[in-house]
Formats: sequence, C-alpha cells, structure tokens
Amino acid sequence: GLEYRYIGLYLQKKLSKEEMLFKLEWDIFHFSKRQTMWFKRNKDIHWFELDEYTKVEKVAQKFLK
Repeated sequence: GLEYRYIGLYLQKKLSKEEMLFKLEWDIFHFSKRQTMWFKRNKDIHWFELDEYTKVEKVAQKFLK
C-alpha cells in the first residue's frame, strides 16, 4: 500500500525516480520497524531463531494434529 502514494507522485512528475525510490525505501523500513515492535509486545507470539527449525517443527506438529 505504501507504494501507491509514491508511484502516484512520480507519475504526476512531483518526484524524480530517485526521490521516489529513496522515500519508498525509507517508509517501508519504518513501517516494518513499527510492525516488529507491535508483534514483540504480543506475549502470545513465540519467536524462534532461524537455526531452531526442530523447535518450529515440534510446535507446528501440535497444531497439525
């Protein structure tokens, strides 16, 4: 959804291509940071490291039964 604003401004020639890409990258970064913080506050979410795939499989098996 963030892309539409900047692509629209680019197509209206209100932003250069470089400005559009820079601002879009900046906003996507900040949006993802806000999402991460929101998810981290939820105590019902169990986070795993990438190398903990065996733990993920065990938890997933509980839900697949």
